[in-house]
Amino acid sequence: MKWTVLVCALPLLTACISMKNVKELPSELIYKPPVSDVSATIMGKMEPRHTKLVGDRIAYIMEIDGKRVPKDKKESYSDTWDNVYPLTIGEHTMTVTYRMAGHYTKPTKLSFTAEANRNYQLDFVTDIGTAWFSGD
Repeated sequence: MKWTVLVCALPLLTACISMKNVKELPSELIYKPPVSDVSATIMGKMEPRHTKLVGDRIAYIMEIDGKRVPKDKKESYSDTWDNVYPLTIGEHTMTVTYRMAGHYTKPTKLSFTAEANRNYQLDFVTDIGTAWFSGD
């Protein structure tokens, strides 16, 4: 009887332990596009896989001016690479990351000055995933 209860309770307990504690960020910590004076945009970049062993290579934005970019609860930030984010003219600081086949780089801060009527896109150069013996 004890073993039956333990065997029945084990999947339930395992499910409770493995559930992620996902909390929503307060709205003041989420990036909100400017409502006026929108003059530039920025987005990430994705290059498709070159072999079956290597996944897509993605550069994506996590923060703009210290505020997290919005995403759905079930999305990861790398899924937002093709979102276009409106910007005002002037200095901006972004936190960006690169992902390939489940491997991530450390988030990096980039600063740039957005100019009027420009569309910006993250870019990267690497031969990782395109050759067996990478020089990068």
